[in-house]
Amino acid sequence: MNIKKFIVTSSLATIMATSFVSTLPTQKVEAATYSDANTYYNAKLKEELQLLVNDLNSFELATGSLELYYKRTIKKAGYKAKVALRSNNYTLMSEAKYELEALYEDIKIAQIPNY
Repeated sequence: MNIKKFIVTSSLATIMATSFVSTLPTQKVEAATYSDANTYYNAKLKEELQLLVNDLNSFELATGSLELYYKRTIKKAGYKAKVALRSNNYTLMSEAKYELEALYEDIKIAQIPNY
């Protein structure tokens, strides 16, 4: 039994040592197809900001009955978000996303009638 194991292992070691096996193509990971957490979160941030920008028109219409402050602020935040999306600057995108989300919540709260 030990002789069989010795023969098998020595023959496998000899095969692996030959230049034929070492020159077989190996799988290489291309850098373009490799995705890490940073690119995933950047894509997710861009998608979420795009959804917030798409909702911008409905919130602009909702500010018609509110003070002018809300209308000015939402136009400014929308412009800032559109510039961030065009420039692909993820720092600006995160700031614009936070600003739009906070402003949307303020508008929703301001529309609740006070009795």
